[in-house]
Amino acid sequence: MNAKIKAATSIKIEDTYGRTCNGPYFAVGGTQKESIATGLKVDAWNGTATQTMTGITISATCADRPLTQTAISCPNITVKDPDAMCEYVASMCNGIAITQVKTAAQNVSAYNSGAACFYATVLTDLRGAIIVNGEEYNTGCEASGVGWGLPLCSKVMTDREKVDGGYYVYVSGYMNQLTTSNSNNGLHANCK
Repeated sequence: MNAKIKAATSIKIEDTYGRTCNGPYFAVGGTQKESIATGLKVDAWNGTATQTMTGITISATCADRPLTQTAISCPNITVKDPDAMCEYVASMCNGIAITQVKTAAQNVSAYNSGAACFYATVLTDLRGAIIVNGEEYNTGCEASGVGWGLPLCSKVMTDREKVDGGYYVYVSGYMNQLTTSNSNNGLHANCK
């Protein structure tokens, strides 16, 4: 069975004199844009972090004049890099919400404080059963390659694809060693 849904292509608007008006449509900064049925297209991102579309209204035109007294103001739209999005999903850390991810640098021996998720841009020492960016990583790595005979984290982690510019490390409850640093000073900007 097929079902087709079609948006209303026109809505009849009349002014107080009974004249048929053009609209409703979106206007940005007073310039008429797409109809309400089509939806407002967001400007292309120009590379500026603070790019916004302002002065957005829903209006109509009657007798070649905008109906300013009935225009509906809309909030500004912040235009962002379409490729810039937070890649974190809670399943990477066994359901832990992004707001509960620990971002401070860590240097912990014998971590035993229950399940936790850590975000780091650099992993220096990992010993214990952990999950990195949603994938099990049970072999571990260390800074020097001397103490436990584990591979160097600096070498091993280059093979791992970063997520949001770093690594989400899930510890289920106990870990021998966790040493991290975070050059983002918190979560990646796309995740804040």
